[in-house]
Amino acid sequence: MARSKKPVNISDAAHKDSYNIRAESLSSSLLAKKFRKYSTIEKIFYFSLVATIIIMAVAIIFVKTRIFQTEEKLGGIQYNISQQKTRQEELNQQIQELSRSDRVLKIAEKENLKLNDKNIRKASK
Repeated sequence: MARSKKPVNISDAAHKDSYNIRAESLSSSLLAKKFRKYSTIEKIFYFSLVATIIIMAVAIIFVKTRIFQTEEKLGGIQYNISQQKTRQEELNQQIQELSRSDRVLKIAEKENLKLNDKNIRKASK
């Protein structure tokens, strides 16, 4: 049968391996050391620290959201640019096809026009 240990003073508890401590042995100075009250300056410091952390977290979320929105807009603009480039290439190809010399000669013969080398000029963009 286990025998209960008899209550000891708090200073003796650590030396005698006792866990049964009397409430009266806990002095107010010991409790004050353990659970000291924070001064006003410390409270302001900790409050400002917590507020800064919260503000920084919100700012980071806001910035990441703006970055995501900007990247989304950039993707749309790049898509529009690629469409415009494709359209421009198609139009350049049409210009090349329409300005072929054999095609121009065929149209000139249809209209009964004669080839005069002095009047031939190369058109450019």
